[in-house]
Amino acid sequence: MIDYEYRAGTLVQDPDLRFTPNTGTTCLTMRLGQSVSRFNESSGRWERTKEHYFDVVVWPQRRGETQIDVPTLVHPLLRRGMGVVVRGRFETRKYVNKRGDDAYSTEFVAERVYIDAMELVPEEGEVSGAAAAPGDEEPPWLRGGVS
Repeated sequence: MIDYEYRAGTLVQDPDLRFTPNTGTTCLTMRLGQSVSRFNESSGRWERTKEHYFDVVVWPQRRGETQIDVPTLVHPLLRRGMGVVVRGRFETRKYVNKRGDDAYSTEFVAERVYIDAMELVPEEGEVSGAAAAPGDEEPPWLRGGVS
């Protein structure tokens, strides 16, 4: 049985590298946006029908006897607007909120992060930000921002 899935999306904000208070373990959090499109036969165009957003958490990984600090490795490479594929699973965790009530949070815990290497190469005249191919339309979640 496969216990993971792949999710592809666009980073809707710059990722945040943090450290856990008790152990100092690195943790990378990022928010991905996905759009669902369908082909409208009457207009002959693709139309976005839905948009989904989810939080992704990346923790250090163990490979054999070696601990690999994945969050620190990928953080400098990621930026808002980049396309990213993550492999992992959704997890729901329980915590106590500021009012003392039980609360729940569902996030995608990524074991692997895949980056399109071409997004790391700036296009001519570009100083920073994700490179877009000519004619690419900026996704709506980048225009208005997402909370």
